Amino acid sequence: MLLRTNKTTKLFIWTLIAVALTALFINTAGAARAKKDVYPLIKAKAPTFASYASISTRFQVRWSPKMVLANQQVSKFYVLYRRQFDRKWEVLPSLGTEVTTARRASFVGKPGETYVFRIAGIDTKGHVGAPAIVKTVVPLDDNADNYKRYRGTWVTSRKRNYFQSTEHQSKTSGDVFTYKFDGRRVYLIGSKGPKRGQAKIFVDGVSYGTVDFKARSYRTRKLLWRSPPLKPVSSIKRHKLKVVVVGTRGRPRIGIDAVARTR
Repeated sequence: MLLRTNKTTKLFIWTLIAVALTALFINTAGAARAKKDVYPLIKAKAPTFASYASISTRFQVRWSPKMVLANQQVSKFYVLYRRQFDRKWEVLPSLGTEVTTARRASFVGKPGETYVFRIAGIDTKGHVGAPAIVKTVVPLDDNADNYKRYRGTWVTSRKRNYFQSTEHQSKTSGDVFTYKFDGRRVYLIGSKGPKRGQAKIFVDGVSYGTVDFKARSYRTRKLLWRSPPLKPVSSIKRHKLKVVVVGTRGRPRIGIDAVARTR
């Protein structure tokens, strides 16, 4: 009777060991598969705003391997894009194909749109790794008639370094620029420099203080101001950005080169 009990106990113990080893094998294999689904990693770069990198709506997207494991050398890249709220991914027109050996591509966007780029690495065995995602906002030029208005003595300055080659400027206290938009955030883009002045900023009638555009050196197409996150509004009722020229003594001029909004 005791011998039978010992045999039963041993059988039970070996059964537990077998179950544990099986579970360990399954977990290890799952981890290996998960790891395989991640690599090779890719790093991608695109300008936050198209105006940061270009004077037009054309800009470049770049990518390269970020991490490569043994036997997982990157041979090609899987590259697609879409507008922010579109569901369908598309081939970049400048590439003409979704799989490429190139490591950069130029892209021409539409003013007022945000574009999402998805790039994944393909190793020599044909495995596609986890994609890198980058976004670029294409601003609206200061001359575009998209819910923007200038009141006062604004003049159009033309220089090659401005976005789309123009910038609206004023040095008269009380001159106003307004922009109506639907979105969660709004951005003001223009020039900074030693002789640039100040402006008062309002959104939906709420004051966001006085912004100084002075800088040690003269620089164009810079981010002058961005709003905090705003509450969503309908397409009928839009947010309203209002910029009022202060007319700062000794340096009254301000310049508005472009505006952008994100949703």
